[in-house]
Amino acid sequence: MSLADYQPEQRVIPVGKTSFLVTGLSLGHITSLIRTHLDDLDALYDIGSKVIGNKVDVTEQDLTKIAAAVAEQAPGFVANLIALAAGEYNAQAINNAHSLPFPTQVKALIEIAELTFAEVGGVKKGLELVAGLLKNNQSESQPTLL
Repeated sequence: MSLADYQPEQRVIPVGKTSFLVTGLSLGHITSLIRTHLDDLDALYDIGSKVIGNKVDVTEQDLTKIAAAVAEQAPGFVANLIALAAGEYNAQAINNAHSLPFPTQVKALIEIAELTFAEVGGVKKGLELVAGLLKNNQSESQPTLL
């Protein structure tokens, strides 16, 4: 298989009488979210840390708790994330994502997280990777030796 043959996995998110598709987030998506929601990232990291703690395996119940807390405490972040994962990052799509019923937002977040982090060993490892990148970004003012 070549890179030209790659098609990202998609999942269907049902809502009302319709549905929409989401994929995992790419580095470009995550960079956009970081730029837009930099002030929210510490709070989002704290949410994940409180739920996951030192667990080795993240359960579906853990993901649901994290997704519910994020949807409740960072609705703008959630709307942007869903719109990016749906491939419809525009004002109307963000508005629609913001207006989705709470359970649909939670379901979408879980599916997006699973798709995003499947290749690195799951959500917990993926979140640790993102947290590490954020910590490196915060200490960028100090030069690193190679």
